[in-house]
Amino acid sequence: MVSVLICDDDAPLAEDLRLRAEACFASRSITARICVCGSGAELQGQLNEAPPDLIFLDLSLKDADGYRIAGEIRARRLKSEIIFVTSHPERMPEAFSYRPIGFISKPVSAQDVDDAINRFLLFYWSADACYCLRSREYSLQVPLRDILYFESSGHKLLVHLESRAEPLTQNRRLDEIALELQDHPFIRIHKSFLVRVDAIAHIDRTNLRILLKSGASLPISRRYYAQALEQFIHYQLR
Repeated sequence: MVSVLICDDDAPLAEDLRLRAEACFASRSITARICVCGSGAELQGQLNEAPPDLIFLDLSLKDADGYRIAGEIRARRLKSEIIFVTSHPERMPEAFSYRPIGFISKPVSAQDVDDAINRFLLFYWSADACYCLRSREYSLQVPLRDILYFESSGHKLLVHLESRAEPLTQNRRLDEIALELQDHPFIRIHKSFLVRVDAIAHIDRTNLRILLKSGASLPISRRYYAQALEQFIHYQLR
């Protein structure tokens, strides 16, 4: 279950954001516990009791500055991801040092919320999550953290793992896998490759290659380059 906290002293806006977020998670069949608080003091109480996975944080609370609260969250090394919400988009450049995964301008739109939650779900990943790999020879539950990347090769799908030298194979399309894992930290870098983001060591823009921590080098196509780079940078800054 994902725990979400919305902190905004504009009660109607906070409720609208809650409903939009609730709909986003429900559409992905993800259970979410979403709470709303109306002040920085109330937020501090929630953080002391049980830090949430995700915080929608208003920058201009009546009793506190959102960036100050974000600074305290980072100083305490809490694992909560932050999405800033504000009616002053000119303050966005200040956000970088607090490592947010999103920035939403008021009035909040359904698309803005959907995009922000998609970004969050890319990073929110249960360590126990598994991928079901079936073939004529075997049926396995493979931990996602063990998968380096998926490769489409001819009519086969190759699943490259950290735990073994030879890839496992199955008959599936890479597009299906990408859709199935859209809420997990895997990024599409090529029509033939889907890579676990934290397995990436470096993205070589000049040669359009991805270097993995394992030493493997994979091509990245121009079609996927910009989106893959953005997702990789966000992961590095989290």
